[in-house]
Amino acid sequence: MKRLFYLLIWASFVVISGCNPKEQEPVKEDSVTFTSMQDIIDYKAQSLTITVTSSETWTLNPFDYEWVTASTMNGESGDPITFDLEKNTTGQRRKAAFIFVAGKAKNIYSIVQEPGEDEPEPEPEPEPEPEDPTKLSGTVIGSKYSVDYANGNSQSTTVNTK
Repeated sequence: MKRLFYLLIWASFVVISGCNPKEQEPVKEDSVTFTSMQDIIDYKAQSLTITVTSSETWTLNPFDYEWVTASTMNGESGDPITFDLEKNTTGQRRKAAFIFVAGKAKNIYSIVQEPGEDEPEPEPEPEPEPEDPTKLSGTVIGSKYSVDYANGNSQSTTVNTK
């Protein structure tokens, strides 16, 4: 019986000493971060570029903003992404939130665009229709006559009547 007792103690020691916590692989946590969490910009049309750092391949969730587009919808850690923004002529502050996902990690990058301080650009004036170059006016003095075309050109000619 003593032998069995010593055998159990020895087996327990072997099992316990075999579990070395230093040899365990560290738990990898998913992450996704940006060079900037939020950008506040003026009303002008412009581009913003951020760099995405992540524990693995990242994905940008689809979004439905008509005034902003993204250069890509996914990438690797360290990849840049560019957002192109239209000029804000709405008179209102605009906000957009973009959700990035890497593994189980999610993070939000946001853009705030201030309203424009200038008036909306006026519609261009329609161009005047060109005048008919065949319309003309003229004068005759003796044997010399002069023709003025509607487009600003003129021509003078002497007519020999002998």
